[in-house]
Amino acid sequence: MGNKIPANWIVDSITPEGVEEWIAESGNVCVARAAYEEALKHRYGRVVRFRHGQQILCQAVGNVKEWWVKDKPSRS
Repeated sequence: MGNKIPANWIVDSITPEGVEEWIAESGNVCVARAAYEEALKHRYGRVVRFRHGQQILCQAVGNVKEWWVKDKPSRS
């Protein structure tokens, strides 16, 4: 079966300064979608895009800030 458009699924992000960062590329839409969801967690304040070739399918701003220290106990 495969893609009708000869292109891979791409996840990239754009910093507030306008620098584009390539995150992932896959021939499998499920793998790329998982990479997109994970990138939103790790790119706070950056625009993250999920694309198929040049077509942007989803675009959002990362909204999780310091997720790894939420439940960290404080030192006393």
